[in-house]
Amino acid sequence: GGKTEIGWAGSGGGFSNNYDLPPWQNMLKSPFVKRSFPDVSFNADPQSGEAIWARTALDPIPTWKVVGGTSMAAPQWAGFLALVNEARQDRGVKNIGFLNPILYQSSDTEKTAMFVDVVEGNNGSYQAKLGWDGVTGWGSLRAYAMAEYLCNK
Repeated sequence: GGKTEIGWAGSGGGFSNNYDLPPWQNMLKSPFVKRSFPDVSFNADPQSGEAIWARTALDPIPTWKVVGGTSMAAPQWAGFLALVNEARQDRGVKNIGFLNPILYQSSDTEKTAMFVDVVEGNNGSYQAKLGWDGVTGWGSLRAYAMAEYLCNK
């Protein structure tokens, strides 16, 4: 409740020059006329990222380190979705499968429950704004609400 999320200036985002707009992104407006990204966001700033217990070649004694970026976000999303699939399996339903169409087709009310919509910050090309944007996608996940939603799909 007390933290404010701001789109990181070092983030990517925008649209592909090569890939057509997929059907689940049909609601996006110009300039997002090709495959647009990101779909979702996570703390990417290496200065305020997530603490991990690790060692490196330069630091062979394990210590807590703060890291960010895709190297942190992708495994956390993968772990979250593994837990969702485990919960779905416990309910006797198949794995969630390809997530993007499910997220884009959710209602505005469902998105509000599942995401913290980041509305401040920019990446030099795009401004974070209400709803989907080319800086933070739909925003960062609210894990409990998203897990509930995905377990009932």
